[in-house]
Amino acid sequence: MLTCKKIELRRYKEPTIKNLTFQLNPGEICAIVGPVGVGKKTLLQGIVGLLPLRKGAIKIHSLSLTQNRQSFLKSIFYIESPRHLSGDLTVKHHLAMVKKEWCSTKDMAVVSHMFALTPHLNKRLNQLSREQKVQVMMALYVMSDCPVMMFNELLTLHLRNKAALKKLLVYLQKNGKTVLFTTSSLYGLSELCHRVFFLHQGQIAYIAQPDEDLMTIYHHFYPAKPRQGEEI
Repeated sequence: MLTCKKIELRRYKEPTIKNLTFQLNPGEICAIVGPVGVGKKTLLQGIVGLLPLRKGAIKIHSLSLTQNRQSFLKSIFYIESPRHLSGDLTVKHHLAMVKKEWCSTKDMAVVSHMFALTPHLNKRLNQLSREQKVQVMMALYVMSDCPVMMFNELLTLHLRNKAALKKLLVYLQKNGKTVLFTTSSLYGLSELCHRVFFLHQGQIAYIAQPDEDLMTIYHHFYPAKPRQGEEI
């Protein structure tokens, strides 16, 4: 369970996230929606402690980001994008490093097979295609086996393979993982998550069910059209 209670985060002088509250349950998949610049990435960075928490509390079950920081960070997994992986390290090295740091019991051979990475284990990431790097990143999430997983602009990462993305999210849900991802796109969103949080003026302005008219809600808060799956 991930809980954010009345949190405030600042990237500059003025709060980007202010008095924001939500709770996610085990096995729940939720999306944070909004255009570029609304504060989606700031929120994720704040939850994992990359930005200072000015006010409020963030917890995973009873673990507090501020009071139990080390244990909290071992319970959550977040990679901002494939660009944040090391191009000089092999696929195998990345998997082994995550397995060790997050004390995971996941089998590397099984995880590699899940993402068709077995033939590439000894390749450095700078030898792989963009799609293969995305697969490596997704494999690292599964390898971590963390109870809470967060993804930045997940739909853009899987622009060309929504079926694979849905399969991954179903797998995480069945394994009781709490998943939070951001997106600037509504493309295929209703098939992927349980709730949709619309971020507006630093707060959760509306929580939608996936069968609601997400496009109409989007236009209500953001006059410009949402991204429909194009590269960001």
